[in-house]
Parts: sequence; C-alpha cells; structure tokens
Amino acid sequence: MTDTEAPSPADEAPEGETAAEEKPQERPEEPAEAPAEKRPDWWVRRYTFTGTAVGLIFLWLSMTPSLLPRGPLFQGLISGVSGAIGYALGVFSLWLVRFMPRRTAARPHRGSRV
Repeated sequence: MTDTEAPSPADEAPEGETAAEEKPQERPEEPAEAPAEKRPDWWVRRYTFTGTAVGLIFLWLSMTPSLLPRGPLFQGLISGVSGAIGYALGVFSLWLVRFMPRRTAARPHRGSRV
C-alpha cells in the first residue's frame, strides 16, 4: 500500500462482515443553543510582550562577563532565575499601568467643603 492509497471500509471490517453490514456511526446531537463562551480559569494566562521583553533583557544582563568564572550549570541556573524575575517584573509593571487609570480619585462627600 502506498501513501496515496487509502484503505477501503471493506478492508477495515472484521472477517465475516462486510462494510455494508456495519451499523452507521451515531453522531452526537448538536445543542440547539450555542453555549456561552467559557472564560479561561484564573491561572490560565497568555504571555505578554512586555513581560517577555523585560525577561529577555534580564536574561541578557545575566550573561554579561563576570570576573568570577561560572560553570555551565550555574550559568543556566542564574540565567533562568534572572529571566523569570524579569518576566515577573514586566508583567507586574504592565498590570500596574493598566490598573492605575481605573483608580478614580475619591469624590468628596456631599456635606464636605471643597
């Protein structure tokens, strides 16, 4: 059999049965209404450009030359930790920038003098 030849249903049927004798496959019924779009769980997040960029900068800075020699395992550990810290700082800074405009100044009470 070559890649272009597809097996026929008769080839896949067990011995003694033909493809015509097989029962038709039942298809699941589609719901009448489309379900509401499910929000992802709170821990499922997507990567942010800002976090990735800051993490990459921290990673590059961890690879700058040092006066003390570093072994490959230690260098990898330092680079991974630095990249993770940079990503966390980038995501936090992005969250902070998006959060700050939502905070409105407290409105004065009705009885207070301004």
